[in-house]
Amino acid sequence: NEKSPAVVVLCERDKAELEAELAETAPDLRNTRLICRNGDPTSFQALDNVSLSDCARVIALGASDFEVIKEILAANTVLNESGAPAEVSIAAVIADEQNLDAARIAGGARVETLFFEKVISRIFAQTSRQAGLSLVYQELFDFSGDEIYMEPAPQLTGACFGDLPLYYRRAAVMGLRRGGQVLLNPARDTLLMPEDAVILIAADNGVAVPALAPAAIDGASIRLREAQPAHAQRLLILGMNRLTDDIVREVAQFAAEGSVLTVASELAETGETKMNGLTVRTAHCDVHRRAQLEALLTDTPDCVIVLSEPCEGDADARTLTVLLQLSHYYRGRTDAPVVVSEMRAKKNQTLAACARVNDFVIGTNLAALILTQVSQNRLLNGLFDELLTDAGSELYIKPVSLFVETGVEMSLYTLAAGAAQAGQMLLGLRLKREDGGFEVMINPDKEGKYVFKPEDCAIVLAQE
Repeated sequence: NEKSPAVVVLCERDKAELEAELAETAPDLRNTRLICRNGDPTSFQALDNVSLSDCARVIALGASDFEVIKEILAANTVLNESGAPAEVSIAAVIADEQNLDAARIAGGARVETLFFEKVISRIFAQTSRQAGLSLVYQELFDFSGDEIYMEPAPQLTGACFGDLPLYYRRAAVMGLRRGGQVLLNPARDTLLMPEDAVILIAADNGVAVPALAPAAIDGASIRLREAQPAHAQRLLILGMNRLTDDIVREVAQFAAEGSVLTVASELAETGETKMNGLTVRTAHCDVHRRAQLEALLTDTPDCVIVLSEPCEGDADARTLTVLLQLSHYYRGRTDAPVVVSEMRAKKNQTLAACARVNDFVIGTNLAALILTQVSQNRLLNGLFDELLTDAGSELYIKPVSLFVETGVEMSLYTLAAGAAQAGQMLLGLRLKREDGGFEVMINPDKEGKYVFKPEDCAIVLAQE
């Protein structure tokens, strides 16, 4: 919805070759102009030739951390010397944590770095917790549906944060932006200040316009109940790589007492350890051999994580083989677990999605989505960081019966009000289907009428 937007790509590739490749990758650019230029992204002259000083935002995409750091340094120097506004940021992915400090020094106040291996580990841990959560993250990270925006709402000055959902029919409230800080799900009696912006999920920026008065609710249908303690889970990780230890640590932060996580790989040594309330088992076996894989599945895991192991040849092909065997094993069964996998090449991610062999594919494409979001609004980096850790508020899928009566027709305004009274923000629904599956809806129309069943769930932003 911007007027005459343009994207400039500067790299040492042949211009015609690059244009042809990007045209195939993104055939419909709508009203966006794509400009490709050949040159060294670390050269001041090349950066001047593409008018870097006129850019609204910069993304550095070197082939290694050292190339990225050089690009950040060059771009930051040109932007500073040209007097570019302070809000022009440089976004970049850093692969090795020890290089984060150098990247931040090179970019100064302009740089927003994303340590993606830590992000991937957190997403694996989060999406393993509850069926449907992966679809919520996909919706938040990509640009195909609703996204996160920060919209001023001066007409709501003085309103309590807990009442804000009743003013937005087609937007889900998440928090407030106050100055340069993100306040995710603050206390419900927090008053909206004139300079605040509301953080919300909406179809586009500028479309979430608050009503003049809060919507009516059915207060008699709101019945707050205590949540039951989380059930112990069984999780299975197939394969070992650089992410395994981080994933185990992240899972341990959220795991209920008595949960068991098994790591199976030819690279593992058989053993068992305890981490908080989580039992971590390692099993030495070849997960690509059907008999050994099926022996692991007899423990009926709630979630299976398939990691891409270092190997000669196509690692994604080996991962896809495991996924296909999982799909065949659980075909026609009602106890199929959540399956989350890692794949490196985008084409293989698409292939796995088309084959419907797992719930969520994590790879370089996800890095690109998050990086693009952060480049649009650098405050999203901190927001995503809080969502993916146990500090602050996270995404949860909880029974609607914790907030409202089931079997009674009501609008989503009533459910949103019930969740807000419990200190939680309603973001969507996970509804039980007739075939036994479920449907995930992010930011549904709050004027819609529902008669909830006991199996139906609310997707909420909550502190626990």
